[in-house]
Amino acid sequence: MFEGAALPYARHRPGLPDAAVRLLADTLRGRPSPVLLDLGTGTGQVPLALLTAGADLTHIEAVDVSQQMLHQARQALTPVLGHCTLTLVHAAADAYEPLATLPGEPDSGPDLITFCRSYHWMNGEAVLEMADRIATPGAAVAITGDGSLWTHDADRTRALRELIQRYLGAEHRAGTRRSYAEPRRSYEEDLAGSAFNDVTEHLFPVTRTWAPREVLGYLRATSFAAPELFAERHHAFEEALTHTRWTGPWSRKRVQGSARPASGGSAMSGGQRHTEPVDVHLILRRETADGPQVLLSRRAGQVYAAGLWHLPSGHLDGPHEDVVTALIREAREETGVVTEPADVRSAVTVHHHSPKSASRTGHFFEVRQCKGEPEIAEPDIYDAMDWAPLTALPAPMVAYCRAGLDTYTAGARLAVHFQLPGDTIASDPCTDRLRIVPDVTGQASGAHPDATVEFTERAVDRITQ
Repeated sequence: MFEGAALPYARHRPGLPDAAVRLLADTLRGRPSPVLLDLGTGTGQVPLALLTAGADLTHIEAVDVSQQMLHQARQALTPVLGHCTLTLVHAAADAYEPLATLPGEPDSGPDLITFCRSYHWMNGEAVLEMADRIATPGAAVAITGDGSLWTHDADRTRALRELIQRYLGAEHRAGTRRSYAEPRRSYEEDLAGSAFNDVTEHLFPVTRTWAPREVLGYLRATSFAAPELFAERHHAFEEALTHTRWTGPWSRKRVQGSARPASGGSAMSGGQRHTEPVDVHLILRRETADGPQVLLSRRAGQVYAAGLWHLPSGHLDGPHEDVVTALIREAREETGVVTEPADVRSAVTVHHHSPKSASRTGHFFEVRQCKGEPEIAEPDIYDAMDWAPLTALPAPMVAYCRAGLDTYTAGARLAVHFQLPGDTIASDPCTDRLRIVPDVTGQASGAHPDATVEFTERAVDRITQ
C-alpha cells in the first residue's frame, strides 16, 4: 500500500514530539541491554528518534511490509547506530516471529515494542499476543498515533477532504484496491484483553505549521491520496489544491489520535484576488567543445509528465521562501548539487497556462558552477539524467520547460506560454504557444543578434544575411 511512498514518507511525515520520545526512552532506563521491536516501522521514525535522543539501545528489530520503507529506514538509521545492531524484517506485523534470538542475554526479547501510526492496519489481538510471547518481563508496549489530515475536523481539512472526494469518490480510500475500514475493536479494547492491560494514556499537544508544498508531500505519503489513486489526474488534483486560496501555512495541534487547529492559524479559504503558483527552474549550464549543454531529467512513475524530459524544478515551499532559496533547495533535492546564492543568475520568466489546469509563473535561473556531481536524488520521480546540447534538446520534453529554454536561447527575458485545451503536455512544434515579450526597446531583452538568428533558424529555416 505504501510501496511507492517511501521517499515522500521519509521527507514529509511528521516525527514524534520530543516529550513522547523522552517518555519512550524512560521505559528503557535500568534495562541492562535494551532491545526495541518497532512493528510497522515505516522509515524508522521511532528508532531514529530514540537513538538521536541518546537512548542506549543495543539492538533494534524493525518490521515492515514495504521493502522500500525498510530501505529508507536503513539509510536513516545506519549513520546513528553506533554500537547498536539493526535487523530489518520484511514481513507483516501479524505474521512476524523473531528470526533469531535477539542480541543480549540468552533468550532475550524486546524491552519496548512500538507501533507508530501503524496499529490500525494490523490484527491487534494477534500482535499483542505475539508481543506477550516474545517480550522480556516488564516490557512496555507503546501505541502512538495522531490522526490525519483526512480525519481532522476543521474548515481547511474539510475543504481538502471534499477536493479529494471530487477526484476519488466519497469513500475513504486505503490504497488502490480497497476502502478504509475501521478496526473491529479499538486499541483500548485490545489492550484491556491482553497481557498489557495496565494502561496509561499520555497526550502531547503539538503545534505544526504546514506550507502548501508540505501538504502536497504529506498527501503523497498517505493511503487515501497517494498519486497512484489519481493516475493521470494526479497533477490536476495537485494543481487544484495549490490553487485553493492559501492565506498562509496550516497549523495543527496533535493530541493522541486527534487533531486541533492552532489558535490564530490561517486557513484555506475563498478570496477575491487571483493567486497562482510560483515555480523555479534550474538551467545548470556547462560549456563544452561542441557548445553549451544543460542538465535535464526524465520524469518517471506515477507523476505528472512521466516519460518527458524536464529541467530540475519545483514550487516554493511557502510564503517564507524566496525564489533563489527555493532554487538552491530544489537543486540539492533533485540533483544533489550544492549551489551558492552568488552563483544564481536570473534568466527567464515564463507566464504559463497548461492545457488542463490554471496559470502559473515560472522563474528560470542560470547556474554555471556548483559543488558536487549531478545525480538522480529522487529515483521515485526520475529515471534518467543527462547533459543535453542547448541547440539540440531531446524529445519528448515538457512544453513549459521547452518554452523557457527557447526563450533563454533567444536571449529574451520574458515570455507568455498559454496552452489551449487539447494541446499536449509534451512540446509539439505544430502547437507551439510561445510568445516572447520584447523589452522597452522593442528587442528581446539582452538578446544578441547571433543568438536570435540561431533560435529563429531552429524554429523556421536558414536565414540569409
